[in-house]
Amino acid sequence: MKHSAFTLAEVLITLAIIGIVAALTLPNLIYSYKKRVIETRLVHFSSMFRQAIQMAEAEHGETTTWDGFQIENADAMLESYNKYLNKYIKTVEYHKTPKGVAFALPNGSGFHYRKNLDTGTWRGNLYLTFCVHYDACKNMDDSVLASRVYDGKEKFHFNEVGIPITVSQEPDDPYREMTRDELIENCKNSHFKCVGLIQNDGWKIKDDYPIKL
Repeated sequence: MKHSAFTLAEVLITLAIIGIVAALTLPNLIYSYKKRVIETRLVHFSSMFRQAIQMAEAEHGETTTWDGFQIENADAMLESYNKYLNKYIKTVEYHKTPKGVAFALPNGSGFHYRKNLDTGTWRGNLYLTFCVHYDACKNMDDSVLASRVYDGKEKFHFNEVGIPITVSQEPDDPYREMTRDELIENCKNSHFKCVGLIQNDGWKIKDDYPIKL
């Protein structure tokens, strides 16, 4: 009884087809995975951080009364963080940068605190940067203006209590809830409110998200 076998040509053709299919589908799979990681880690961080703030306020009073977060002073930032928030946020590592402190979270992400201007209290001009991967916060160049470190794909801006910013900050039109088109434009140009756009879209990165991941 004779058994048929694949010829070399048939094997090569099959491998070529597999290669073509992989080349067509792999980029989409990688993009979908990266997008999912960003979405999941952003919503987890926002929820976790806001809960930590609420518990710390129950113990220490409103954040407007907290002290010690001195302007561009990593040692003072770390001391005050340990005083108010450390017991409510599980971190696995920290690293002092020239003007702030980066903290690593158990899922591989991280965040960075930096006080940009002296307002006399913890609130106001305290920049909270979330990094999808901790190393981005650990190695962040905080010698530049804090608002210039955000990129909308690895580093995202939250306000001091872990809430995405979705309101206008223009002097002549403050605290107005921005439209989705305005959030897209802001994310595209300054990257400042990209997480606000993602939250606006139900913590999803939509197809018209203006930053290439």
